[in-house]
Amino acid sequence: MPDGISYRQRISCLGSRKGRPGSIMYEAMRRVGALLAKKRAEISTGAYGGMGMKAPLEGAKAGDQLSVRMGFTFLDLPANKLVNWVMDCHRLTEGIIFPGINVPFLGFGIRLVGLLSADGFIIAAGGGIGTFLEFIATILFNTKIWGRTWLGKRYDKKRVAILYPPKAKGIKGWDEDMIQHLVDWRFLRKDLLPLIKIVRTPEEAVEWVLG
Repeated sequence: MPDGISYRQRISCLGSRKGRPGSIMYEAMRRVGALLAKKRAEISTGAYGGMGMKAPLEGAKAGDQLSVRMGFTFLDLPANKLVNWVMDCHRLTEGIIFPGINVPFLGFGIRLVGLLSADGFIIAAGGGIGTFLEFIATILFNTKIWGRTWLGKRYDKKRVAILYPPKAKGIKGWDEDMIQHLVDWRFLRKDLLPLIKIVRTPEEAVEWVLG
């Protein structure tokens, strides 16, 4: 973190590594990054490309050159050049051995936990199985960990915004019906519903997760 700069919260931006500049969702997530930087929030992503990982960092850097843009990498894949604070999750696994088992993807689990250690989450609607896993993980942590006291420290439950611009093309399913299905399948408790919000604009997303 740059010396003399104080940031209020860290927000993880999650989403697909697909998507190009100029698309509605890419530009929306770029706007998310700019707004978070303006609010002096740190931003963390999966460190690679696309609307979920690169776009928010582009916006943050354009809005504030001193913004903290964290990236969690694994499998020795290099972070994009917008990241100015890298956590190499693959390197963290060196020396960790499970008896009789080779676990080459252990860094992925550390990467996921790193992203989940943020104070809130903005998810770009339309991601694939990786994005859905990250969303389900926020539900799991809100169910099992956040909201409790561990080793004398209280961990608050965390908000999730799913950004779904109404004119975004090629995106289906990331809406209120999906949330209801998760409730019906008993993957999501009704008391956690107030923490998850489907939003239509970057402004709504940032306002929601920052509280």
